[in-house]
Amino acid sequence: MPYFFSSEERSTLHTGRYFNSKPAYNGFVQEFDLVSRHAITPTRYTPKPYVYENLAVHDPPVVNAKGSEMHYSLGDGQFASLHVQADEFSSGKIVVRAKLATRIPYAEIGAVPSSTSAVLREIASGRFRQLMKKVGALVGGSKETPLGNSGRISIHTKITVPEAEDVVAKFLSAHTADLVALHISRDPTLIPDPRLSLAVVNAADDLNLKSESQLLLLNAQGSTLLLADSTTRRIPFYHNRFERVADLSEIALSMQYDLLHRERSTGPIQNHPEVDLKSMPYKSWISYPQNVFHTSVSNQKIWQVVSKALYLESIAEELFEVDGIALP
Repeated sequence: MPYFFSSEERSTLHTGRYFNSKPAYNGFVQEFDLVSRHAITPTRYTPKPYVYENLAVHDPPVVNAKGSEMHYSLGDGQFASLHVQADEFSSGKIVVRAKLATRIPYAEIGAVPSSTSAVLREIASGRFRQLMKKVGALVGGSKETPLGNSGRISIHTKITVPEAEDVVAKFLSAHTADLVALHISRDPTLIPDPRLSLAVVNAADDLNLKSESQLLLLNAQGSTLLLADSTTRRIPFYHNRFERVADLSEIALSMQYDLLHRERSTGPIQNHPEVDLKSMPYKSWISYPQNVFHTSVSNQKIWQVVSKALYLESIAEELFEVDGIALP
């Protein structure tokens, strides 16, 4: 779940107090088998134990913080393990990521969407956003004032169901509209217009061809992946698919932020530092994804869905047509 923050001033001294940092040379490069000209290597910040302990003291929802792990209260006596990290793609831009994991009881498979809904509403709540802003402020070197949220929230949800694959396939066939509602509004009872449901499903149609016991919905606001746990074990392809979707979404959102906040010829946009368009291989990723993901059609298709949803090609064309800026 990326959150975006920007700051024109950063305190390396304060950042080092709370986080360990190092260039993530083997992160995206290894995950997506990128050649050097397409490489993206952000600086990755991982929290020191003091961060979790500090958040646990000052934020009641966070409890039992010990070492490198803390637990977040979801209400009604339910907790989720919470891990945070942050990526810095270019000076002044920070992406905060939080991973929550929990077990959700349900009476029968048809109740999975409603059982998941409460957790997703909590994650999308102002309470959780404030917690993430505090993490972003610590990364940026500000202990007192959270940095402004300059981008968008992106929520990625993975629901692994301990049911037989044929049971999950039948459920997906009958309850696709419920999952679309869960994805869009976090409430499976708010069934959208059938045309909208169809559009959301069709947008990721190429990503759902290998198994009927899984469904991936993917657009600008994030992703929802539901699958049988046996599908993950049977098909290695699905083992880290969720992580790849989240990582590619993070990269796409970062690129969108850069291109939208690029300095115009009349001067820098107010309240935003100048963005260096040489910091990432925008042109290759946006215009030649088949070259970037030369070893994986799956990664290429995931990227194309995310890139289209965020209008990266259109934004790049506007930069060239309006401002005369060609991507490097």
